[in-house]
Amino acid sequence: MRLIARRFGIGSIAALAVVVATGVAMASHFALWRSDILRLKLMVLVLVAVLLALHVVSRSSRVVSYADAASSLLVLWLGVNSRTADAPDISRAPMLTRRSPECSPS
Repeated sequence: MRLIARRFGIGSIAALAVVVATGVAMASHFALWRSDILRLKLMVLVLVAVLLALHVVSRSSRVVSYADAASSLLVLWLGVNSRTADAPDISRAPMLTRRSPECSPS
């Protein structure tokens, strides 16, 4: 069981690294470093990292485990539901696989 938990922990650390890397790339691309929403997201990620470290040190603490799970859900909610005011609206951007009428052969 500990081997499974250790592998799950390694996967969680890898997922956090991907979240940080893609967040840095997007914040740099859209110049969002002064955004309050981005700062909130970064604070929650720091909270997740601290709780993850506490979880590794004190394995039997259910409070830390529940707080870690709740903060991870908060990260998910912030990532899905929050938009920054400075970010461009890409919801109506054309898909790469979709052909526009101008490009289609007649």
